Amino acid sequence: MIVKVDMTGADALLRAVNPSVAKKALNRTLKEVMTSGINAGQREVTKTYNLKSSQLKRYINNRVVSKDGLEVSVSIRSKSYVSLFNFINKGSIQSSLTRKNKNSKSKVKVKIIKSGGSHTLRHAFVMIGKNGNIGIFERVRGVKSSNGNDKIVRLNTVGPIGMFEKAGLPIIQENVTSRAADVLKRNLAFYMSKESLK
Repeated sequence: MIVKVDMTGADALLRAVNPSVAKKALNRTLKEVMTSGINAGQREVTKTYNLKSSQLKRYINNRVVSKDGLEVSVSIRSKSYVSLFNFINKGSIQSSLTRKNKNSKSKVKVKIIKSGGSHTLRHAFVMIGKNGNIGIFERVRGVKSSNGNDKIVRLNTVGPIGMFEKAGLPIIQENVTSRAADVLKRNLAFYMSKESLK
C-alpha cells in the first residue's frame, strides 16, 4: 500500500527555508507520522482480534518511496498466517509443558475475535516444535507422514494481510494524512531554531 502524505499548504514553507533544514524536517516528519500511523493501525486491529500490538509489529514495515512526491510504502510482511497459539487461553496449557514433556493434554481453548467467545479445539494439543517454537497442532486422521504415523499439522488463523486491510490500513492512511502538515511545521520550526543558534 502506498500512503500519500498530504502536505497541502506546506510546500511554500519547504521552499522558503534552507534546503538542508527542509530535508531534515521532511525526513523526521515522514518517520514520525508513519510510526504514529502504524501504531494507530495496530490498535485498530487489536480492537477486533484478541492480540496485543506487540504481536503485530513483526508483520508490518514501512519505507519512503518518494521524498519529493511525499509517498511512503506500508507493507504487511508476506507470512500467510498467524499462529493460532497467539490466541490461546493460557489456562489451557499444562504447567508441565517443557522440552521434556513436549505435548499438552488434548483439548485447547482459543479466542480469536474479542467480541466472540472462546472455542475449544478438542483434538488439538500444544507442542514445542523442532525449531523451539511453540504452536498448536492437530493430528490428521487417515493421513500418514513418512514415518508411518498420523500426519501432524500446525493450526493457524487469518493472515496479517487480512487483519490489516479492512481496518488497519485505512486508519494508517487517515492518521498520516490528518497529522502530516502540522508535524512538518513543528519540525521545520525546530530545525530553523537550531540553525539560528549556530
